[in-house]
Amino acid sequence: MMDDRLRVLVVDDEDMVRATLVDMLGLAGYEVCGEAVDGIQALEAVGRLHPDIVMMDICMPRMDGIQAARVIRSTWSIPIIFLTAFLDREMINRAADAGAFAYLIKPCRQAELAPAIEMALKRFGEARSHHERAEATQWELQAVRTLAEEIARGAGIRDVLQLALRYIVRGLDVPAAALMVREGGDLRISTAVGLDVQCREQFRRTLEDPLFGRAVLSNHPQTAVAAEEDLLGLSGNAFGPCRSALAVPVPVGAAPAGCLVACRPDPVAFTREEMALVSTMASEVGIAIQALQRQSPKGWQEALWT
Repeated sequence: MMDDRLRVLVVDDEDMVRATLVDMLGLAGYEVCGEAVDGIQALEAVGRLHPDIVMMDICMPRMDGIQAARVIRSTWSIPIIFLTAFLDREMINRAADAGAFAYLIKPCRQAELAPAIEMALKRFGEARSHHERAEATQWELQAVRTLAEEIARGAGIRDVLQLALRYIVRGLDVPAAALMVREGGDLRISTAVGLDVQCREQFRRTLEDPLFGRAVLSNHPQTAVAAEEDLLGLSGNAFGPCRSALAVPVPVGAAPAGCLVACRPDPVAFTREEMALVSTMASEVGIAIQALQRQSPKGWQEALWT
C-alpha cells in the first residue's frame, strides 16, 4: 500500500530541536523524509529527497535558513516553514522575501504543527496558482501579438490559421483544433491541426447542429460535455473519441464565417479562461479573413479551402 503522508524535511542545527520535531511530526501523521543541520545540507537533501515541505531554522551556521530558502525557491517548487526563537519585523520581511509561507516560534508545541503546515500549503497553492495565471496571461498576450504581427505583414491566410490553431492546441492542451467554415447550409473543416486529412475532408455538420451550428447562428460560444463516449456523435469522425467540445464563432462582418472548434477525449468542461483564449484567437482569425476579403473580394472563400 502506497504511503501518501506528507513528506517533511526538518532542518535545524540543534539536535534536540530536530529530535523533538521528528517525534511531533510523526504523532501528527506526517513522514519525516530527512534531516539537515544547516542550509548547505538542506539544499543537498531537497535535491535528493524532494520533500513536500521544508521546516527550517533561520539562524544556522555555514548557510542560514533565509539564504537556503532563496536557493530552494529559485530551483524547486516547495513550501517552506521557518523556525525561529524570536521573530521581529525585519526578520519577517527577510523571511517573506526568501519565500516563507508560515512561521513557528521555538520551542514548538504539538498543537501548532498541523495549522502551520496547512497554512503553508494553502498559501503555497495560492501563490503557485497566481504565478501560473500570470504566466498564462503573458503567453496569451504574446500569442495575440504574434498573430497580429503576422496579419499586419500580410502573411498567407493558411499560415495565420495554422498558427492560431496551434496556439489553441497548446493553450488548451487538446489533441486537435479546427476552423469550420460555412458552405451553404453546412459547416466544413477548412483548416485543422492534429486531424487526419481524409477524415477532416469528410467531416460535415449542418447549421442545425446543436453545437457547431448553434455557435455560428447564435454568434455565441457553445460547449458540450458527454457522459458517455460518442454521445456527441463525434467518435469515428475527424475528432475521434470526444467527450467534451467547444465551438466559438469567428466574427466576420455582420455574421460569423464559421467557428473555431476544440475537442478533448475526457468529459472535462472547458473553463471560462479556455473559452476566452479561443474567443481571442477567433477574433484574430476574423481579422485575417476580413483582410483576405479586402485583398480578394471574389476569391477569398476559395482561399480558405486551398
